[in-house]
Amino acid sequence: MIYFDGTKVYGTPSFHIQKMFGEHRGEYVVDSYVATESRPADLYGGLGVEEKALGRIQDLVLSNGRETLLCLKRLSDSQPQCREFHGTLLIGDPSWSQYDVSIKAILGSEGIRLRLLDRHLPWDKQNYLLWELDPDGESRLVRIVGWSLVKLAPNRKIAVQEADWQHMQATIVDDTVKCFLNGELIHEYQSAPIPYLTSVSTLDRTAGELIIKLVNPSPYLLETEIHIHGTGNVPVQGIQTVLTSGDPKDANTIDRPESVSPKDSDFSCDDGVYPLPPYAAAILRIKI
Repeated sequence: MIYFDGTKVYGTPSFHIQKMFGEHRGEYVVDSYVATESRPADLYGGLGVEEKALGRIQDLVLSNGRETLLCLKRLSDSQPQCREFHGTLLIGDPSWSQYDVSIKAILGSEGIRLRLLDRHLPWDKQNYLLWELDPDGESRLVRIVGWSLVKLAPNRKIAVQEADWQHMQATIVDDTVKCFLNGELIHEYQSAPIPYLTSVSTLDRTAGELIIKLVNPSPYLLETEIHIHGTGNVPVQGIQTVLTSGDPKDANTIDRPESVSPKDSDFSCDDGVYPLPPYAAAILRIKI
């Protein structure tokens, strides 16, 4: 989250978000309700397998319910629809959204890590689901986005022999991912729609302020009605801290360390409508 050289230092947008939320915690969470539209999770991508595991994988079959997309006895970067990228064999089309994949694998001493819905992007933009099966039978399903990891389903422990062939199968249909090991369902994950607006409110009783945190990950300006109940006629005004940029790919650099950074200012919503910019996080502190 923080980069530096011999004389300069700067924080990434992620650093500023963490700092903003940490500095405006509040003492009590306040009941709040958010009504907003949502968009699909938009999961898509091909496959990815560590190159060091290729000798322990065979009989890959990829299909989409209507046709076989790929059928390979062995995996290598010389095979159709396969290419090497930094120690990983990328397989298939990164635009796929629904498919069934089946492989036979020997866990060995390092296990198998199968990337699903892999967009085949560079490390700093990587986006995929990862099914990890350890030699002792510990199984995990997580999502990797950039350098972040999110657990998608409970871990499972399955009785396996690391020297035996295991049948691993994953099906992806209608934003639902199911992972099977030797015919047994091990993990199931259904992606939820992503709301255009998310919010949480807390109370800073010491300062006598209501703190409203708003996040807009969409490319649209959201004119957000804010209604405060239980405190009489409280005007929606105070101090705002806003982090935003016109392009979600914008980043800070050594030469432009504050390109994407929070800005403080006064705000007032006479009609109770707060304009939340695209790709923005905002913290509103309102006197009550």
